[in-house]
Amino acid sequence: MKFSVFLAIAFFLSAISPSHADDSARSEIAPFVGDETIAVVRLDLSRLEIGPLTGSIFGDIVPDDRVKDSTAAVDARIKALKQLGVKDVFILVEPADLPGPPVVVAIPAAGADLKAIGALLCGGNKNVGTSPFELPVCAIVQDRVVAGSNEGIERIRSLKPADRPELFAALAEARESPFSIAIAPSPLQRRVLDEMVPRFPKELGGGSIESITQGIQWASLALVAAPKPLIHVVVRARDAESANRFVAIGKNAFQYLDKITQNQPPIAAMIKDLAAIEPKIEGNSIAITVELERARSLVSTPIRSARAASARSQCVNNLRMIGLALHNFHSANDTFPPAFSHDNAGKPLLSWRVWILPYLDQKALYKEFNQDEPWDGPHNKALIAKMPAVYACPASTSKLAASGKTTYVVPRGERTIFPGAEAISIKTITDGTSNTIFVVDVPDDKAVVWTKPDDWEIDHEFSPMDYMNHHVEGSPVVFADGSVRLLKSTIRLEVLRALFTRNGGEVINQDDF
Repeated sequence: MKFSVFLAIAFFLSAISPSHADDSARSEIAPFVGDETIAVVRLDLSRLEIGPLTGSIFGDIVPDDRVKDSTAAVDARIKALKQLGVKDVFILVEPADLPGPPVVVAIPAAGADLKAIGALLCGGNKNVGTSPFELPVCAIVQDRVVAGSNEGIERIRSLKPADRPELFAALAEARESPFSIAIAPSPLQRRVLDEMVPRFPKELGGGSIESITQGIQWASLALVAAPKPLIHVVVRARDAESANRFVAIGKNAFQYLDKITQNQPPIAAMIKDLAAIEPKIEGNSIAITVELERARSLVSTPIRSARAASARSQCVNNLRMIGLALHNFHSANDTFPPAFSHDNAGKPLLSWRVWILPYLDQKALYKEFNQDEPWDGPHNKALIAKMPAVYACPASTSKLAASGKTTYVVPRGERTIFPGAEAISIKTITDGTSNTIFVVDVPDDKAVVWTKPDDWEIDHEFSPMDYMNHHVEGSPVVFADGSVRLLKSTIRLEVLRALFTRNGGEVINQDDF
């Protein structure tokens, strides 16, 4: 069951590069390749430059600050490995290792410090900082540094190297690439898939799956950085008939996906663009070359859409928790918290966001505050950096949360639930709790320091377009009844003002927002 996924990946890769019969990488990695190794990922550190590729790979799919942070961490490790004399890094994909970490083999130059390389791969070198690819266990096997799980290391120690000419041919295909993936299912894996799924479904044209499991020999993907970032993929078939059969199945798959994704426009658009890429068939070889920028654009829309939906969902959960905390505060104190606390002279001290900390499972943090000191006093100022995660909307940049700023604010005005220093009881919400706004998620440029007695002063002139646009379709808002709804940026100003007041007496139609 585990390796059927990897077989599917192997059989649906497609594209190009000239073949090479011999490759030094084969001699380097051959002692560690077993009968059931399904794929080998190669990183040629002498050619691999992370910085120039990140923009082409991620573009606007991932926020710039996150790309830079991740790039810096990976780049530091790669540079450190190079300095220690590592030439190549191979990642071996084998069903027995799943779902745990794969086995990673680092190929050092003669005389390299193998223990130092192991410490770097397995997190023992703290001078380089954290890394997204630290592995549990490292060992020295046949003068190579091998990392992975305990089980993976033991398997490599007792391994009898297998003759896998198809896998090595796929590896040689992309030997000039700084990053490549070679895939070739073993005979056992092919036979298992034959037994599990003997025939293609009718949506893919029907017929025996053996035309692919036995007809496709290997697949290779290569990333080329210069002069323009490209993805080259090649699929080598047993003969021309198998190659044409493979392409026909791919076209049938895209047609089927096009039908079932019509109600999901971002994904449907990606499917159409992918289907428009024409494979080139030459004898028993299927090839496609795709510019990395175009490949990124194919997936950026659905990825951005999925990321936005996830951020909105988490934001809604945050607002629900904040709304519940406000009600729990009311249950304990017979009023909601005022917008801010103040000293004897009436000077604002701390925000309502500090007051509800005990109702957000943050009692310890609440007790750290000096209640008689303003938010930017010498003691309280140090607590800004401890902003709870519930106050951070995932749609915001990571730098915003790191600076202790939140986009969750309350509307402040004479008839709102938070007029200022006055604490309001739920009894005074005569317009109805389902028609009165508690908290709004505003855009990043309207964010405030979470402890500061600073919110949205609605008595000033404003445009809903400037405030209700933190997410793609608008901004989530929690109402006084605890419900969370998405208000669009196109909401009429008079409707929004009516929703802000607790006792304005306005008649609001539910269709207006």
